[in-house]
Amino acid sequence: MLDKKNEYWDDYYGALKIANEEHMPPSQFAAFCRAELMQLNIYQLTEIASGDGRDSIFFAQQGLNIVALDKSVNAVDFLKNKTSPY
Repeated sequence: MLDKKNEYWDDYYGALKIANEEHMPPSQFAAFCRAELMQLNIYQLTEIASGDGRDSIFFAQQGLNIVALDKSVNAVDFLKNKTSPY
């Protein structure tokens, strides 16, 4: 069953490469977390299951050192291609 889950996400993020790569705004949860992190003076973050990386990119743009992880190879490749300047 794990293989089918991996296949689903690899297919999803593989299709995303072809789709419009317009930057999406961060999730509301990421915006909330950033405010909390600022109050606590935390500037390092690991995002697990980062997917297309929209929140990871947001955190990096806000000055955080971020490590983005995802099990989908296509998601990681997609994020790498989007973030070459980071």
